[in-house]
Amino acid sequence: MVNHKNAMQTHSQFHMHNISTIDMNDSVLASLASEEVNYAEYNEVSSIFAIGMAIGYVLYGVAIIFGIPCNGFVLYRMYKFARCCSDMFNNGTGVCLFAMAIADILSLMSILVHYVLSLNMIEFSPDVHIYICKLIIFMTHVSTSVSIWSWLLMSMLRYLSVYYPLVYIRLWKLPRRVLSITFGGAFTTNLWLLYVVSYSPPSFTEGNYDAGGCNQLPMFAEIPELNRVFLFVEIFWSFCIPTATIIFVDSSVYMCRYSLIKRTRELERDLRKNTCPHMKKNRRTLWRWLVIALIDVGLNTPENINRLTVILGLVNDADGRETESYLLMRVFSQLLYYLQFSFNGVYLALFIFDKSTRLSSRSSRNTAEMRTHQDNEHVTLCGKISDARNMHNSYASNNAINGSGGVLINNVAVNGVKAKMFHAHDANTQTKTYVAKNYSSHRGRV
Repeated sequence: MVNHKNAMQTHSQFHMHNISTIDMNDSVLASLASEEVNYAEYNEVSSIFAIGMAIGYVLYGVAIIFGIPCNGFVLYRMYKFARCCSDMFNNGTGVCLFAMAIADILSLMSILVHYVLSLNMIEFSPDVHIYICKLIIFMTHVSTSVSIWSWLLMSMLRYLSVYYPLVYIRLWKLPRRVLSITFGGAFTTNLWLLYVVSYSPPSFTEGNYDAGGCNQLPMFAEIPELNRVFLFVEIFWSFCIPTATIIFVDSSVYMCRYSLIKRTRELERDLRKNTCPHMKKNRRTLWRWLVIALIDVGLNTPENINRLTVILGLVNDADGRETESYLLMRVFSQLLYYLQFSFNGVYLALFIFDKSTRLSSRSSRNTAEMRTHQDNEHVTLCGKISDARNMHNSYASNNAINGSGGVLINNVAVNGVKAKMFHAHDANTQTKTYVAKNYSSHRGRV
């Protein structure tokens, strides 16, 4: 029998030598399930620790149960949207949501497989377990990086449509190109994990219980600190850069919109009366996107700060009680980290999916008029020159149907010139694009 203090010290030493996102959970879960721990010797703090750990793993299960189906629903809706309106899907936020849903599902599936294996429900040989650990940790890190970069890309699209609307129109298939670069960066910055990740089975050493599990070995025995350098680069790519950029661009969009509303109330009333019957609803939609992006950043922050403190050597757990507090803090910071994937799916499935991704319906094939259930996405234009600021409304969705049956998809006003682009459907229901001669350079890029 081993006492609780020795077990906790062993877990702390195990974690300090094996820095990864899910190593700690494997060790702690095994310690709670081990019959070698004398629960009768637990004091008050240890009881709180056990209860906290149990709550944490229940919440993990809830995140997995709700997160995977909701992200699957998002994936299904985006697939239908891509088949219906491929141009809008490839040039807007649709492809970003599609990539993010795939990344979130892979992350949740990876953590699910990891915990099933940690409960020893399925027996594998050590060699097979090593490959499973490599694959799980690599997929988790790559998926989390792609997920937050997808949010960054959506924030950047909002920023460009507000500050540089003409640049936004000219960029053809920008989301797909940026996502390709994002995946390449995530793959490259985590490729080293396939080499250093290994597996150690549970064992007893000098009366202490080692829970084993997935861990990291030094890439080079002569340079043991090289792993910390790679981890720092991965955190900088997948957390520091996206977080700073999202906060900046979303704050800029909000501040721009707020200042323009104050300075152009009269113009805003005219535009609302003539062309924007759904402005209040569109403002709420903009707020939703801003809030969800900031919540995602907040869910990422505790775990990444925790990992940075370990990488920089700022964490020193020598006392058993301090280790209990640290383990609880670490487990719940990781819980928040993985809750973002479930939160994304639930939020998008319930709230973000308004009518903009639903297929349009027609009463008959001979009906020249197309019925649509899509909503306008109102984006405030904040130009860098005075004339552009005065004309500050840009509509990037395709809802307002004009008298001739065309669908207004963009109404940009810059330097006193308005460009209206319409989609008209011919007898064969094929889409033709008409672009105003003032913006001939935009031909073919709707």
